[in-house]
Amino acid sequence: VNCPNNSNQIEIPQSFYCPGHAVITMLLQSQSRFAQTAAQRGCSKMMPPSISASSLRSAVPAYGSRPSVSAKSNLADNQALLDKKAIGKAEFVPMEKGKAIMDDIDCVIFDCDGVLWRGFSTIQNSPETLKDLRARGKKLLFVTNNAGKSRKGYVKRFTSVGLDVKADEIVPASYAAAAYLESINFKATGKKALCIANQGTEEELQEHGIPYIGGESWKEPLLDSADKIKDLVIDENIGAVVVGFDGLLTYSRIVYASCCLRELPGCLFVVTNVDPNDNLGQPTKAPFDQKPLRRMMPVTGTMVQSIAHPTGKHPVIAGKGGSWLFPFLMAKYNLNPERTAMVGDRLDTDIVLGAEGGLKTIMPLTGVTTLEELEDAKKVADQPGALPIPDYVINSVATLAGLP
Repeated sequence: VNCPNNSNQIEIPQSFYCPGHAVITMLLQSQSRFAQTAAQRGCSKMMPPSISASSLRSAVPAYGSRPSVSAKSNLADNQALLDKKAIGKAEFVPMEKGKAIMDDIDCVIFDCDGVLWRGFSTIQNSPETLKDLRARGKKLLFVTNNAGKSRKGYVKRFTSVGLDVKADEIVPASYAAAAYLESINFKATGKKALCIANQGTEEELQEHGIPYIGGESWKEPLLDSADKIKDLVIDENIGAVVVGFDGLLTYSRIVYASCCLRELPGCLFVVTNVDPNDNLGQPTKAPFDQKPLRRMMPVTGTMVQSIAHPTGKHPVIAGKGGSWLFPFLMAKYNLNPERTAMVGDRLDTDIVLGAEGGLKTIMPLTGVTTLEELEDAKKVADQPGALPIPDYVINSVATLAGLP
């Protein structure tokens, strides 16, 4: 791979490249910022010793290319995210004006948890909002970084909270990881994947016909000493390490995955997402000099870090927060970025995805990001390393249908 910077070059086997002519043509025809900056991208640098969630995102290769982005920077360092539209106004939209911001939109991409439901409770009027948007001729997609379920599993989840959604409208990060491997024709290599993830990712690998070992039922070798690690014989037919949320993650699994990435030529590192944590429940009471806190649950980014840090390897982030997903969605669903909106509650994934592609971005205040946190983010939005700010802020997704 010819890189703009002669140092830290990365050699990628040609068989792992996906012909992206159709995607590139589609993007160049659009007026999105993604298309305007795509030609400027070259090759990513190697991972520095200290790896953060934001550096993992910034270092991810784009679909069909290797962007030249500093691993120490955030996506907001890209020129595409520094103009006013990408930074966003965070304009608050009242209920009576909510329907109007959808007038020039053909497709709405929704995050799920914190937008359509919280836990097992449906956000008020979210089913009615989806019905209203469909009645107005809008295409709907549901893109979530929760890789705990496959597309088929998510159909049951949607049904359980009263939402009528088809499997082909759902893009969980579990599906995205398998779709990435399919897009680069991984099966043609004759290799298998090592799955460090739970059932949702396993099911998607199976659905895409990708052979793998690992998963929830894997009985990995016990690697609890230097001698055992030294004597380990790894499966040389592993061509990719796929990491998602794994509540059964052990030191032995970390060792095995790390050895595959460091020792097997051309072994890919693919992750569902790098979300560092989820907030659980309502804010707790706090001392007078501290902000209220919610219980925090470490999630996939924690698992990714445990493997990325010792190996120094960049993962391909298949879900939100990475560079691959946006052009994949545009091509697969034949979307026009200028007439597509992203509705999500996280600045670091949902709004990044929308801002990266020049979509209209909308943040409901029913999920992870609070109004106070959004105001704090706005104060530094024009600084290098800052996250993009949404174009609009709404009380809940129901605002889009003019409902309370």
